[in-house]
Amino acid sequence: MKLRLGLVVLILLVSSTLFASSEVSTDIYGVPAETLVEEVVEAIDYLDNGTLYNQSIHHRRPAKGIHDTLTKKHHKSFTDALSYSVTSDFLSKYVFEGVASSRGWVWQPSAAIEAYGVGFNVWGNFVMDNIPDQGKFNEIDLTLYYNYNYKGLTIQPNFLTCIYPTSNKVSLDYSAYTDLKPQLHVAYTLGPVDIYTDMMHYAQPNPGAVDIDIGLGFQHHLAKRVGVTTSAQVSFGNSKYNNSQFGINKNRFHHFTYQLGLSVNPVKGLVIEPNINVAAFFSQEFRNAVMFPVLVWGGVDLSYNF
Repeated sequence: MKLRLGLVVLILLVSSTLFASSEVSTDIYGVPAETLVEEVVEAIDYLDNGTLYNQSIHHRRPAKGIHDTLTKKHHKSFTDALSYSVTSDFLSKYVFEGVASSRGWVWQPSAAIEAYGVGFNVWGNFVMDNIPDQGKFNEIDLTLYYNYNYKGLTIQPNFLTCIYPTSNKVSLDYSAYTDLKPQLHVAYTLGPVDIYTDMMHYAQPNPGAVDIDIGLGFQHHLAKRVGVTTSAQVSFGNSKYNNSQFGINKNRFHHFTYQLGLSVNPVKGLVIEPNINVAAFFSQEFRNAVMFPVLVWGGVDLSYNF
């Protein structure tokens, strides 16, 4: 427990400081059983250090790993079933569905609690750039979710409430409304590969607007506690979504996103991931409708699971 608390304090200290200023492969033939067991345990430990529900990375699928452990264990008590996660992400831009929601650096902390697959996540976007919103949270997201896993299949319905507490209309993340979004995440894991989709439906302020991400993710161990994660996805909006976001009243695929990260797991529970991301809109009509038709951004994600 002291080690875990120390790691949480370390994450918070790093956060406050920033404010102020060989592939593992084995031939199973002839390998002792003990060695295989050790490697499997290490792989499970590595995967289980993913965050419970990473709301801070909007363009990527929720991190997997700990969900599998929670839903398959037979817990002796409710207290034993509880899991917690904290994250502290620093990004050069806040980008949502290919559109820049900030002009510069942001801090995106979050915290989650989960038991028996049911969880609740609180996420915020803190403005670090020199604009009128500097030093304030201009978005707070609350997510209630349920996570179900069965033989590589993940089904995760969730309900997202986006609150915009500032009244600065100059902000790229300004909204006069609270967003209410029923969502569904579905993924199938086959070895190191994930095939996934995220479906987002607006109940408010644009009822009937639907946006769907379809993607492919890949995870690979470079060493015992170092791995690479990458994903690529395309995004489709129905006419109501595209009209509300871009002024284009058509059902269309609108943009492509690519992500590359290097995950470092120095101790169990702690994950440090530098990452880089690229988003680009497909057609000229969508490119003309946004401020930045091509975006490149990156940063570092810190997360710790109890």
